[in-house]
Amino acid sequence: MKYQAWILISLLIAVYSWACSSSPEPIQNREAAHKRETSEAIQPPPERLEEKSPMPPGVIGYWPFDEGSGTVAKDASGTADGTIHEASWAQGRMAGALRFSGSTTYVEIPDRPALSPSGPFEVSLWMYIEERPLGYATLIEKGGGFTGSFRLVLLKNGKIRAGLGHDYVTVNSSITPSLKQWHQIDMTYTGRELQLKIDGQLVASRQVTKPDVKSAYNVIIGRGLVGMIDEVKIATKSS
Repeated sequence: MKYQAWILISLLIAVYSWACSSSPEPIQNREAAHKRETSEAIQPPPERLEEKSPMPPGVIGYWPFDEGSGTVAKDASGTADGTIHEASWAQGRMAGALRFSGSTTYVEIPDRPALSPSGPFEVSLWMYIEERPLGYATLIEKGGGFTGSFRLVLLKNGKIRAGLGHDYVTVNSSITPSLKQWHQIDMTYTGRELQLKIDGQLVASRQVTKPDVKSAYNVIIGRGLVGMIDEVKIATKSS
């Protein structure tokens, strides 16, 4: 009899233990767990700072013309900001650009020694021509008259001329860029040649022997032009 009673008590204890372990957890515990899970679910990912692309090696002047307002053209390379004279902001080939409407509209960049490179270098820009000039229009130059460091001009016949050094060694493009379209203009001194490219195509070249390109002139962009200019860059090149 005692043995049967002991078995009955053991069964009751086992049933009670099972019932306790299967009972719902307290409401407050469930609410806390729900809040914790919800918080973890909506937690935003760690903030990632946008990585800025480093300036390519050799760049000594880069004016993207992306400000959109004001009278300062920022130099992304840090060499020298430009002052905008009456030119207006416009939609460009890449983001912003500057629109020029004649001889009183231009950008002036103060002289810096770095802007008169002693070795091979490249000058590039994008242009959008609306009208051809009566004489010539300056795309970019660091000089005066027929002397200075470098020069890219638009001639009245629509062709492009590149000039280099105080001896003003020049080449004229073999093709005429079309009006009202964006074109990339690239002037390069390789250490042996003056090369002119339009939209990546070599359109003129000439051998050059150690030109003197040092000058104290300011850089002028767009004077006399009717159209737009964008993405102006000056960079040294390996020989």
